[in-house]
Amino acid sequence: NFRDVSVAKKLTKESDGTILKYLCKQKAYCSMVDIHYYRDYLDLCQLLGYSLLDKTVRFPRDLIQAHDRTDSALRALAEEKRRKENEAKQKELEKLMKKREMLEFSAGEYIVRQPRFISEIVDEGKALGHCVAGYAQRHAQGALTIMFLRKKSDPDKPYFTIEVSKDYKIVQCHGYKNDVTWN
Repeated sequence: NFRDVSVAKKLTKESDGTILKYLCKQKAYCSMVDIHYYRDYLDLCQLLGYSLLDKTVRFPRDLIQAHDRTDSALRALAEEKRRKENEAKQKELEKLMKKREMLEFSAGEYIVRQPRFISEIVDEGKALGHCVAGYAQRHAQGALTIMFLRKKSDPDKPYFTIEVSKDYKIVQCHGYKNDVTWN
């Protein structure tokens, strides 16, 4: 409690008495208002870059409503940031997929293709009982490439998994339970 009062005083440049008087007035409207709640509101304002020099920001008429608005605003900004980061990651992944197209081919009764989604790498590991799922993040980042060897007769059924290095060399090729022999 004392720490929250001390921080609130520092942030608002107001006295203990002014802060406590404000909180008592707010508590009359809503019993859940306390110094922790007010301190949280002030922290949200700081994160949003609101000026606590402005008295209407420092002491909003309805603290509950102001807290909810600032909390919603911060969540919206965080969601927008996540969305932009995901869009950037998706664009990067699309560039990698385009670049990896040169590794896709067909020969005889087999095809080699890249995963369309990262989740396919995880599913591949489950189906073949090996650890390729642990490579999914590095594949998404472009540190290495995972390719799937399939039979043309069943192109979606896992058969062999291939790890390709950044300099396009096959590092590993494993089938069911890390088998390296062809049936």
